[in-house]
Amino acid sequence: AAAMAASGSAKRYDVGNMQSIRLTATNPVTGARFSPTPSMLFNNLSASPSDKALTFVHKGMAVSVDGSVVGGDNTTNGKAIRLGASVGTGAKWVALGASPLLVVTTEANFQIWDGAGDHLLFFAGATDGVAAEPSRSGLQSPMAAASRASAAAGPDGGSHVASLAASAPCRGVGASHVARTVIVGCGSDLIVAQAEADLKTFSMLPRVRAHDDAEVTDLSVDESGVKLVTGASDGTVGIWDARVTSKLGDVEPLAADGGVTAPIASVLVRGDLIAAADVLGRLRLIRYSSQKTVAVVNAHPRAITALALHPREFLFATASEDAVIKLWAMPEAAAGGSRVEHRGSLELTDHP
Repeated sequence: AAAMAASGSAKRYDVGNMQSIRLTATNPVTGARFSPTPSMLFNNLSASPSDKALTFVHKGMAVSVDGSVVGGDNTTNGKAIRLGASVGTGAKWVALGASPLLVVTTEANFQIWDGAGDHLLFFAGATDGVAAEPSRSGLQSPMAAASRASAAAGPDGGSHVASLAASAPCRGVGASHVARTVIVGCGSDLIVAQAEADLKTFSMLPRVRAHDDAEVTDLSVDESGVKLVTGASDGTVGIWDARVTSKLGDVEPLAADGGVTAPIASVLVRGDLIAAADVLGRLRLIRYSSQKTVAVVNAHPRAITALALHPREFLFATASEDAVIKLWAMPEAAAGGSRVEHRGSLELTDHP
Protein backbone atom coordinates (compact mmCIF):
# COMPACT_ATOMS: atom_id res chain seq x y z
CA ALA A 1 0.00 0.00 0.00
CA ALA A 2 1.09 3.57 -0.60
CA ALA A 3 0.95 5.98 2.34
CA MET A 4 -0.15 9.36 1.07
CA ALA A 5 -0.60 12.83 2.54
CA ALA A 6 -3.77 13.72 4.41
CA SER A 7 -5.20 17.03 5.58
CA GLY A 8 -7.68 16.61 8.41
CA SER A 9 -8.44 13.07 7.27
CA ALA A 10 -6.63 9.92 6.21
CA LYS A 11 -7.03 7.39 3.43
CA ARG A 12 -5.23 4.16 2.49
CA TYR A 13 -4.67 3.12 -1.11
CA ASP A 14 -4.21 -0.35 -2.53
CA VAL A 15 -1.64 -0.11 -5.31
CA GLY A 16 -2.84 -3.34 -6.90
CA ASN A 17 -6.35 -2.24 -7.82
CA MET A 18 -6.15 1.51 -7.15
CA GLN A 19 -9.23 1.55 -4.94
CA SER A 20 -9.44 3.92 -1.99
CA ILE A 21 -10.45 2.95 1.54
CA ARG A 22 -12.06 5.87 3.33
CA LEU A 23 -11.13 6.42 6.96
CA THR A 24 -13.69 8.18 9.11
CA ALA A 25 -12.44 11.67 9.99
CA THR A 26 -13.49 11.56 13.65
CA ASN A 27 -11.51 12.73 16.67
CA PRO A 28 -11.01 9.60 18.82
CA VAL A 29 -10.76 11.77 21.94
CA THR A 30 -13.91 13.89 21.59
CA GLY A 31 -15.90 11.93 19.02
CA ALA A 32 -16.39 15.07 16.93
CA ARG A 33 -15.64 15.20 13.21
CA PHE A 34 -12.40 16.90 12.28
CA SER A 35 -12.60 20.29 10.66
CA PRO A 36 -10.20 20.71 7.72
CA THR A 37 -6.61 21.57 8.58
CA PRO A 38 -5.96 25.17 7.45
CA SER A 39 -2.93 24.21 5.37
CA MET A 40 -1.76 21.34 3.24
CA LEU A 41 0.54 19.09 5.24
CA PHE A 42 3.16 17.15 3.33
CA ASN A 43 4.06 13.50 4.01
CA ASN A 44 1.42 13.36 6.73
CA LEU A 45 0.44 9.69 6.87
CA SER A 46 2.53 6.79 8.16
CA ALA A 47 1.78 3.09 8.62
CA SER A 48 2.96 1.27 11.73
CA PRO A 49 5.27 -1.66 10.87
CA SER A 50 3.85 -3.80 13.69
CA ASP A 51 0.08 -3.45 13.24
CA LYS A 52 -2.49 -1.85 10.95
CA ALA A 53 -2.41 1.60 12.55
CA LEU A 54 -2.27 4.63 10.27
CA THR A 55 -1.04 7.80 11.95
CA PHE A 56 -1.27 11.45 10.93
CA VAL A 57 -1.13 14.82 12.67
CA HIS A 58 -4.05 17.21 12.93
CA LYS A 59 -3.32 20.58 14.51
CA GLY A 60 -2.12 19.78 18.06
CA MET A 61 -2.62 16.00 17.95
CA ALA A 62 -1.08 12.89 16.44
CA VAL A 63 -3.98 10.58 15.59
CA SER A 64 -3.78 6.82 14.96
CA VAL A 65 -6.69 4.97 13.35
CA ASP A 66 -7.34 1.38 12.31
CA GLY A 67 -6.38 1.11 8.65
CA SER A 68 -7.88 -2.37 8.28
CA VAL A 69 -11.49 -1.21 8.59
CA VAL A 70 -13.27 -0.78 5.26
CA GLY A 71 -16.21 1.56 5.81
CA GLY A 72 -17.82 2.26 9.17
CA ASP A 73 -16.01 3.95 12.03
CA ASN A 74 -12.25 3.51 11.80
CA THR A 75 -11.65 5.39 15.05
CA THR A 76 -13.49 3.08 17.46
CA ASN A 77 -10.09 1.88 18.66
CA GLY A 78 -8.30 5.05 17.62
CA LYS A 79 -5.85 6.97 19.75
CA ALA A 80 -4.66 10.56 19.89
CA ILE A 81 -1.46 11.96 21.37
CA ARG A 82 -1.66 15.58 22.42
CA LEU A 83 1.39 17.56 21.31
CA GLY A 84 1.27 20.25 23.96
CA ALA A 85 1.09 23.78 22.56
CA SER A 86 2.70 22.79 19.26
CA VAL A 87 1.08 22.41 15.86
CA GLY A 88 2.08 19.16 14.18
CA THR A 89 3.88 19.03 10.84
CA GLY A 90 4.11 15.24 10.43
CA ALA A 91 4.21 11.78 12.01
CA LYS A 92 6.49 8.89 11.08
CA TRP A 93 6.80 5.32 12.36
CA VAL A 94 10.42 4.11 12.55
CA ALA A 95 12.14 0.98 13.85
CA LEU A 96 15.49 0.74 15.63
CA GLY A 97 14.78 -2.76 16.90
CA ALA A 98 11.84 -5.13 17.23
CA SER A 99 9.50 -2.48 18.64
CA PRO A 100 8.45 0.50 16.49
CA LEU A 101 8.72 4.11 17.61
CA LEU A 102 6.49 7.02 16.64
CA VAL A 103 8.28 10.29 15.85
CA VAL A 104 6.11 13.40 15.65
CA THR A 105 7.41 16.69 14.26
CA THR A 106 5.91 20.10 14.96
CA GLU A 107 6.50 23.73 14.11
CA ALA A 108 8.94 24.03 17.03
CA ASN A 109 10.06 20.58 18.25
CA PHE A 110 10.03 16.84 17.73
CA GLN A 111 8.91 14.03 20.02
CA ILE A 112 9.75 10.32 20.16
CA TRP A 113 7.03 8.07 21.61
CA ASP A 114 6.93 4.35 22.33
CA GLY A 115 4.96 2.11 19.98
CA ALA A 116 1.84 2.22 22.14
CA GLY A 117 1.86 6.01 22.28
CA ASP A 118 1.80 5.89 26.08
CA HIS A 119 5.30 7.09 26.97
CA LEU A 120 7.24 10.07 25.69
CA LEU A 121 10.83 8.84 25.37
CA PHE A 122 12.51 11.98 24.06
CA PHE A 123 11.62 15.59 23.31
CA ALA A 124 13.76 18.25 21.66
CA GLY A 125 12.39 21.79 21.80
CA ALA A 126 13.51 25.36 21.18
CA THR A 127 15.99 26.94 23.59
CA ASP A 128 14.42 29.37 26.05
CA GLY A 129 15.00 32.96 24.99
CA VAL A 130 16.27 32.16 21.48
CA ALA A 131 14.40 34.14 18.84
CA ALA A 132 12.67 32.04 16.22
CA GLU A 133 14.14 32.24 12.75
CA PRO A 134 11.67 32.99 9.93
CA SER A 135 10.80 29.93 7.92
CA ARG A 136 12.39 29.68 4.47
CA SER A 137 10.87 26.33 3.55
CA GLY A 138 7.98 27.49 1.38
CA LEU A 139 5.85 24.88 3.19
CA GLN A 140 5.00 26.94 6.26
CA SER A 141 1.64 26.62 7.97
CA PRO A 142 -0.21 29.85 8.81
CA MET A 143 -0.37 28.54 12.39
CA ALA A 144 3.43 28.54 12.69
CA ALA A 145 3.83 31.82 14.55
CA ALA A 146 1.42 30.86 17.33
CA SER A 147 2.98 27.42 17.58
CA ARG A 148 6.55 28.66 17.92
CA ALA A 149 5.63 31.27 20.51
CA SER A 150 4.24 28.64 22.88
CA ALA A 151 6.20 25.46 22.17
CA ALA A 152 9.37 25.91 24.21
CA ALA A 153 8.33 23.23 26.72
CA GLY A 154 7.46 19.61 26.02
CA PRO A 155 4.09 17.97 26.67
CA ASP A 156 5.09 16.90 30.16
CA GLY A 157 8.30 18.90 30.80
CA GLY A 158 10.27 15.77 31.75
CA SER A 159 14.02 15.33 32.13
CA HIS A 160 14.25 13.87 28.63
CA VAL A 161 13.98 17.38 27.17
CA ALA A 162 16.94 18.55 25.08
CA SER A 163 17.48 22.00 23.58
CA LEU A 164 17.65 23.04 19.95
CA ALA A 165 19.57 26.14 18.97
CA ALA A 166 16.71 27.58 16.94
CA SER A 167 12.96 27.14 16.69
CA ALA A 168 12.58 26.69 12.94
CA PRO A 169 10.06 24.04 11.85
CA CYS A 170 10.95 20.37 12.22
CA ARG A 171 10.14 18.33 9.10
CA GLY A 172 11.37 14.98 7.87
CA VAL A 173 12.19 11.88 9.92
CA GLY A 174 14.41 8.86 9.36
CA ALA A 175 16.08 6.19 11.48
CA SER A 176 19.28 4.17 11.16
CA HIS A 177 19.11 0.86 13.02
CA VAL A 178 22.84 0.47 12.31
CA ALA A 179 23.74 3.60 14.29
CA ARG A 180 20.69 3.41 16.63
CA THR A 181 19.77 6.96 15.67
CA VAL A 182 16.63 8.91 14.86
CA ILE A 183 17.37 11.76 12.44
CA VAL A 184 15.07 14.78 12.16
CA GLY A 185 15.29 17.90 10.02
CA CYS A 186 14.83 21.12 12.01
CA GLY A 187 15.42 24.39 10.20
CA SER A 188 18.66 24.12 8.21
CA ASP A 189 20.05 21.39 10.45
CA LEU A 190 19.79 17.69 11.14
CA ILE A 191 19.12 16.76 14.75
CA VAL A 192 20.30 13.27 15.71
CA ALA A 193 18.94 11.46 18.77
CA GLN A 194 20.95 8.33 19.60
CA ALA A 195 19.40 5.47 21.53
CA GLU A 196 21.09 3.53 24.28
CA ALA A 197 21.13 -0.28 24.15
CA ASP A 198 17.65 -0.43 25.72
CA LEU A 199 16.25 1.59 22.76
CA LYS A 200 14.22 3.61 25.26
CA THR A 201 16.77 6.18 26.44
CA PHE A 202 18.00 8.83 24.01
CA SER A 203 20.65 11.54 23.99
CA MET A 204 21.08 14.29 21.43
CA LEU A 205 24.27 14.39 19.36
CA PRO A 206 25.74 17.66 18.02
CA ARG A 207 23.48 19.17 15.37
CA VAL A 208 24.71 19.02 11.78
CA ARG A 209 24.21 21.78 9.21
CA ALA A 210 22.37 20.15 6.31
CA HIS A 211 21.75 23.00 3.87
CA ASP A 212 23.13 26.54 3.80
CA ASP A 213 20.49 29.29 3.49
CA ALA A 214 17.70 26.72 3.14
CA GLU A 215 15.56 24.58 5.41
CA VAL A 216 15.23 20.82 5.43
CA THR A 217 11.75 20.02 4.10
CA ASP A 218 11.93 16.22 4.16
CA LEU A 219 14.40 13.36 4.59
CA SER A 220 14.57 9.61 4.12
CA VAL A 221 16.78 6.74 5.33
CA ASP A 222 16.77 3.48 3.37
CA GLU A 223 16.06 0.06 4.88
CA SER A 224 19.78 -0.73 5.25
CA GLY A 225 20.14 2.20 7.66
CA VAL A 226 23.12 3.44 5.64
CA LYS A 227 21.76 5.81 2.99
CA LEU A 228 20.27 9.17 3.97
CA VAL A 229 18.74 11.76 1.64
CA THR A 230 17.52 15.26 2.48
CA GLY A 231 15.34 17.66 0.51
CA ALA A 232 15.61 21.43 0.96
CA SER A 233 13.55 24.56 0.46
CA ASP A 234 15.89 25.75 -2.31
CA GLY A 235 15.30 22.58 -4.35
CA THR A 236 18.62 20.95 -3.43
CA VAL A 237 18.82 17.21 -2.66
CA GLY A 238 21.51 16.21 -0.16
CA ILE A 239 23.10 12.73 -0.19
CA TRP A 240 24.48 11.38 3.09
CA ASP A 241 25.93 8.43 4.96
CA ALA A 242 23.33 7.87 7.69
CA ARG A 243 25.70 5.94 9.95
CA VAL A 244 27.81 8.99 10.76
CA THR A 245 25.49 11.73 9.44
CA SER A 246 28.16 12.76 6.94
CA LYS A 247 27.25 14.50 3.68
CA LEU A 248 28.58 12.91 0.50
CA GLY A 249 27.34 15.57 -1.90
CA ASP A 250 24.52 17.78 -3.17
CA VAL A 251 22.38 17.44 -6.28
CA GLU A 252 21.67 20.93 -7.57
CA PRO A 253 18.04 22.10 -7.84
CA LEU A 254 16.00 22.00 -11.02
CA ALA A 255 15.30 25.40 -12.55
CA ALA A 256 11.79 26.30 -13.70
CA ASP A 257 10.78 29.06 -16.11
CA GLY A 258 12.68 32.23 -15.31
CA GLY A 259 15.33 30.31 -13.38
CA VAL A 260 13.13 29.91 -10.30
CA THR A 261 13.78 26.88 -8.10
CA ALA A 262 11.06 25.08 -6.15
CA PRO A 263 11.15 23.59 -2.64
CA ILE A 264 11.42 19.83 -2.37
CA ALA A 265 8.19 18.51 -0.85
CA SER A 266 9.04 14.82 -0.44
CA VAL A 267 12.08 12.53 -0.81
CA LEU A 268 12.53 8.76 -0.59
CA VAL A 269 15.52 6.46 -1.07
CA ARG A 270 15.37 2.72 -1.80
CA GLY A 271 18.56 0.95 -2.82
CA ASP A 272 20.32 3.09 -5.43
CA LEU A 273 17.18 5.03 -6.42
CA ILE A 274 16.24 8.42 -4.97
CA ALA A 275 12.85 9.96 -5.72
CA ALA A 276 12.46 13.69 -5.07
CA ALA A 277 9.22 15.59 -5.66
CA ASP A 278 8.72 19.36 -5.59
CA VAL A 279 5.90 21.86 -5.17
CA LEU A 280 5.70 22.44 -8.94
CA GLY A 281 4.55 18.84 -9.44
CA ARG A 282 7.85 17.54 -10.81
CA LEU A 283 9.24 14.11 -9.95
CA ARG A 284 13.01 13.74 -10.13
CA LEU A 285 14.80 10.37 -10.07
CA ILE A 286 18.44 10.31 -8.96
CA ARG A 287 21.04 7.56 -8.56
CA TYR A 288 22.48 7.54 -5.05
CA SER A 289 25.82 6.07 -6.17
CA SER A 290 26.53 8.56 -8.97
CA GLN A 291 24.54 11.52 -7.56
CA LYS A 292 23.22 12.02 -11.09
CA THR A 293 19.66 12.81 -12.18
CA VAL A 294 18.43 10.06 -14.52
CA ALA A 295 14.85 11.22 -15.16
CA VAL A 296 12.53 14.19 -14.60
CA VAL A 297 8.76 13.75 -14.95
CA ASN A 298 6.16 16.53 -14.96
CA ALA A 299 3.91 14.33 -12.87
CA HIS A 300 1.20 16.74 -11.67
CA PRO A 301 -0.01 20.27 -12.44
CA ARG A 302 0.11 21.14 -8.73
CA ALA A 303 2.39 20.36 -5.78
CA ILE A 304 3.25 16.74 -5.04
CA THR A 305 2.43 16.17 -1.38
CA ALA A 306 3.73 12.63 -0.80
CA LEU A 307 5.66 9.76 -2.36
CA ALA A 308 5.66 6.00 -1.85
CA LEU A 309 8.17 3.51 -3.24
CA HIS A 310 7.59 -0.23 -3.55
CA PRO A 311 10.05 -2.05 -1.25
CA ARG A 312 11.19 -4.54 -3.91
CA GLU A 313 10.12 -3.33 -7.36
CA PHE A 314 10.83 -0.14 -9.30
CA LEU A 315 7.25 1.02 -8.76
CA PHE A 316 6.25 4.23 -7.02
CA ALA A 317 3.27 6.47 -6.40
CA THR A 318 2.78 10.22 -6.20
CA ALA A 319 -0.02 12.14 -4.48
CA SER A 320 -0.79 15.76 -5.26
CA GLU A 321 -2.85 18.80 -4.37
CA ASP A 322 -4.76 18.09 -7.59
CA ALA A 323 -6.48 15.21 -5.68
CA VAL A 324 -4.93 12.58 -7.96
CA ILE A 325 -2.69 9.63 -7.10
CA LYS A 326 -0.54 8.34 -9.95
CA LEU A 327 1.43 5.12 -10.30
CA TRP A 328 4.79 5.08 -12.08
CA ALA A 329 7.22 2.34 -13.05
CA MET A 330 10.82 2.10 -14.27
CA PRO A 331 10.74 -1.25 -16.12
CA GLU A 332 14.41 -1.08 -17.17
CA ALA A 333 15.82 0.28 -13.91
CA ALA A 334 17.38 -3.01 -12.79
CA ALA A 335 19.52 -2.96 -15.94
CA GLY A 336 20.45 0.70 -15.48
CA GLY A 337 17.67 2.15 -17.65
CA SER A 338 15.91 5.40 -16.80
CA ARG A 339 12.66 5.17 -18.77
CA VAL A 340 9.59 6.05 -16.68
CA GLU A 341 6.10 4.76 -17.50
CA HIS A 342 2.77 6.03 -16.18
CA ARG A 343 0.82 2.97 -14.99
CA GLY A 344 -2.45 4.45 -13.73
CA SER A 345 -4.26 7.23 -11.89
CA LEU A 346 -6.90 7.53 -9.20
CA GLU A 347 -8.86 10.74 -8.74
CA LEU A 348 -10.10 11.22 -5.19
CA THR A 349 -13.08 12.91 -3.63
CA ASP A 350 -12.96 14.32 -0.12
CA HIS A 351 -15.35 13.55 2.73
CA PRO A 352 -18.87 14.88 2.09
